[in-house]
Amino acid sequence: MEETNASSTVQVESDSSPEIPDTYTNALCYQDVPKDLSGNQKRWMLVGICLNCIISPNLRTYVKSVMVQLYSSLTKSSTMQIDLQTYPNHLKYYPSPSKGYFLNYETINNNYKLHGRQKEKYDYKVQNELDLSKLFLPMNMTQYTAFDGTCDSSALLGIIINNTIFPSSLQNDAKLMRSEVRHPWAHCDFKKWDSIEYSKSFKSMEKLVKSLDLILSEENRILAELKKWETTEVASVTVDTNLYDKLTTLENENIALKAEMQIRDNNPIPINIRGMLPMRM
Repeated sequence: MEETNASSTVQVESDSSPEIPDTYTNALCYQDVPKDLSGNQKRWMLVGICLNCIISPNLRTYVKSVMVQLYSSLTKSSTMQIDLQTYPNHLKYYPSPSKGYFLNYETINNNYKLHGRQKEKYDYKVQNELDLSKLFLPMNMTQYTAFDGTCDSSALLGIIINNTIFPSSLQNDAKLMRSEVRHPWAHCDFKKWDSIEYSKSFKSMEKLVKSLDLILSEENRILAELKKWETTEVASVTVDTNLYDKLTTLENENIALKAEMQIRDNNPIPINIRGMLPMRM
């Protein structure tokens, strides 16, 4: 039996194999992708499906719920109203200079585009939980417009890693996920995507899901989806060439966007700096 999605981009010749979501057209790999796929290339593709169509959607839901709660607390606090704050009495670190992240206000209210490095002119009013999440990221990772498909796994993992409101165990697993799955997948070297790398990637994804501390039924549902893909027979997967036409287009768009974001004063993209600037207590 052959199962296909609506666009017939990927086919899995198995009665029990899961359908490939239509949303798996945002995959990117920074090298030419041959249309005659090897086993390693198919493993890379299957991991990408899980990363983009299972892990990322569930992380968006989780991260959004946490940021909604944090935004509410920071607007109702007796000492901090982040939606009304002005320079120089704005929140500079969260949660504190010693344990916090140096918040990046270039990323909201069109601040960098309007004022460059003149931070005294920035609009420091944080208008919603989406803008709040961007304060924990470098500029080149904040082009998302909602907690939807525009907010990719790189941004989601970065928000978790840089914000101590998330449990330390989850932050550690997010770091592992970024180094062992997301980065190797996004900047792929097909020679490395053997069965060992494939198995390690699924273990990292499963560990991250368990760290979300979801209700048991939801956790089991997500883990079951991952297991279906992990146990898919690589040899049974065939790929329509239309998929790679889409991947090539999206790859070029992504590279162009990153290049545009990095042409900024000939200065590097701001990075997190800890303990270097004072914070209003």
